[in-house]
Amino acid sequence: MKTRIATLIVAALLAGCGGLTHETRPTVWLALEPALPQGGMRAGGPAVEVRRFAATPPFDTDRVVTREGESRWGFAVYHRWAVPPGEMVAARLLEALGRLDLFGAVFTPPAPLDADYRLSGAVRGLWWDRQEKSAVVEIEAALTTRPDRLQGFWVKRATVPVPGESVEDFLPAASAALSQAIAELGTDVAGALARPRGAE
Repeated sequence: MKTRIATLIVAALLAGCGGLTHETRPTVWLALEPALPQGGMRAGGPAVEVRRFAATPPFDTDRVVTREGESRWGFAVYHRWAVPPGEMVAARLLEALGRLDLFGAVFTPPAPLDADYRLSGAVRGLWWDRQEKSAVVEIEAALTTRPDRLQGFWVKRATVPVPGESVEDFLPAASAALSQAIAELGTDVAGALARPRGAE
């Protein structure tokens, strides 16, 4: 009887050890790669400072957010953003503004010169809607002049269909959604620059 109990205990321990040594899937780090406009910075144009964007919950994390229903949020298990969404979106906006032929300098703080304009904002949404089979990006942005006079404020939301069920299908759709939001924001920024600085 004692031998049988001892055998069962050893078998249970071995099964537990096997579970402990079971290899888990590695984390895959993702980044959005939107299509950027052609062109370049304009000589003699104004300078703009692009500040790091904030992000509203649950998007203020490096976890990839999914939505399974009207109010059910989840997170991808093995996929994460390489940098938080606010930082990632601000970096892509900085690259895009540098190629829009609007500004003579585009930079992030701190910088050796005072900017004529400042662009700040937040990521209000970046998720994979599993029910609607779409990638959703929503950002808000404010363009101000010194001393903190509002030149323009915009909210941009873009939705692009996700053709499959994998993260590999979601990522290009999310990048395309960000491309749309950036293109619309660029048009609005150009219009704001055409107005007198600080105009309502």
